[in-house]
Amino acid sequence: MEAVTHTENAAALATLKRAGFTQEGVRRSSCLHRGRRHDNALLALLRTEWEAQTRPRSWDQV
Repeated sequence: MEAVTHTENAAALATLKRAGFTQEGVRRSSCLHRGRRHDNALLALLRTEWEAQTRPRSWDQV
């Protein structure tokens, strides 16, 4: 799975990292938002990494 967010979005980055995502790179000046350029962080989570997590996931309880 992949996720992309602004590098300045500390809350999103923290949430993704807690979920097991690893930051794989940065696309510099790749996003134009309200007339200003932003860097985007690229994060990824492999299926094997997700399955190896020991904490319960929401659908495990259904």
